[in-house]
Amino acid sequence: MAAKLMGRIVQEVNDLSSNEKLVLIVLANYFNTDRDKAFPSQETIAKNSSLSRSSVVRALDELRSKGYITIKKRRRSGQFSHNVYKIHLVSVNGSLV
Repeated sequence: MAAKLMGRIVQEVNDLSSNEKLVLIVLANYFNTDRDKAFPSQETIAKNSSLSRSSVVRALDELRSKGYITIKKRRRSGQFSHNVYKIHLVSVNGSLV
């Protein structure tokens, strides 16, 4: 499913900057179909995309504001643990993928 999702992003998503699209592709690469989410660290996204962490943070913020992703912050023992990302793409019939 991750490869199919990455292919859809490459072929169908045309309204993002190159950094935003690259970050979305990296998120898709980590997408877990059983859990319907991705949870790579910002450091992992930066390493995989060859972007700085600040560029990744800006791209994530833009992707969230444009409706491509939802970000939930997970906490463990009262401390920040990690982000969980859900990817939203519209399919041909109009439903979200």
